Amino acid sequence: MIQWQAREHLFLHTIILDGLRPLQGERTTNSLFHILRGRRANQTYQDVHMYKLHHYYRMFPAFSRERWDAIVKNLVEQNFVQIVPFRHNANKWTFSITPLGEKAWEEGRGQFALDQWKPRLNGISYAQPVRLFWMRLHLMAQTISHLLYQELAFSPIVQDKGVQQWVKQQLSMPGHRDQWMNQLFDELFSIVNKWEPFLQELFILQLSGARQAGLTVNQLAYRLDQPPSLIGVYMQAALTDMYRQLTESGERDHQHPYPLLASMCTDHAPAQSSGGRLSQSANATYRMIQQGLTPEEIVSLRRLKLSTVEDHLVEMALYCPQWDMSGYITEEQLQRVAAVSQELGTGRLRLIKDALGDGYSYLQIRLALARQGGGKTYAGNRT
Repeated sequence: MIQWQAREHLFLHTIILDGLRPLQGERTTNSLFHILRGRRANQTYQDVHMYKLHHYYRMFPAFSRERWDAIVKNLVEQNFVQIVPFRHNANKWTFSITPLGEKAWEEGRGQFALDQWKPRLNGISYAQPVRLFWMRLHLMAQTISHLLYQELAFSPIVQDKGVQQWVKQQLSMPGHRDQWMNQLFDELFSIVNKWEPFLQELFILQLSGARQAGLTVNQLAYRLDQPPSLIGVYMQAALTDMYRQLTESGERDHQHPYPLLASMCTDHAPAQSSGGRLSQSANATYRMIQQGLTPEEIVSLRRLKLSTVEDHLVEMALYCPQWDMSGYITEEQLQRVAAVSQELGTGRLRLIKDALGDGYSYLQIRLALARQGGGKTYAGNRT
């Protein structure tokens, strides 16, 4: 039997090769590292959108630089990945996946059923709210279990003070404690019962209560002979499914079928500010742009760098399709940038800028690529 440690090695190689494939020749390997960690930066957001890597954003938030470097080194040593110079700049380095790497990726893709669970993930929109939802659910389930067994003294499984306070507030509201005690596990059974049996097992084994100590991911890996990272991804997929169902049911139905579980989602849904997922700072810029202020005026009022405001504009182009960019780039220019990007087969700004000439600014090119929102293009780095 292959031990889970060995399968962990194979699984991570498969995941990383899969994520690197659309980035080869365009970016460095570190771009995927920042995506897997969930780096909050416009450059990373743009990479996610341009290379369609939504599944991988914040997949492994605790990934260390040392572990990442060791994995990439191993991929190179096995001749799965080659470090090569950029096509138009021999002084800077990118990478390519070798035929041997493609073969390893294909084998792992089937072995770990990537095509089955990947579509269920969208870290760029759901990773943060799903994490908070899981902490609330985990602690509430533990608390209700102890209350049902009349054991009032226990060590909370979740140490986050905000989550602890949320649970206390819910149970202190008049009539709510009885509702949680009588209804929570019925709602959980109803929704989890629709999952695949192995996901049901993973979910239940992680819950802690008065008569059960929840297992950690590593303990589950040892018990089930599965890679720890794969188990983590399975749970991300299952919890994202649950979160989507809870939030979408609330939008469709007047009476929610899972009111208690849905209440854990109500105040931390993915930000949809101005029709898209904007950061708080970019949303402030968006409101000022809508009021008719220029980027230069925003720089003065908010005491920001012009480059920061331009980053906000690119973020708006990514997430706010209703935003009118005509004050910054014409429709003809937008189409021209897209055509040149496709013709060159790159999203590297300097190459596109050289082809377009002085009539286009870097900001215009970034806006055009961001609004395009797809294809093998990148809207961040000028090299």
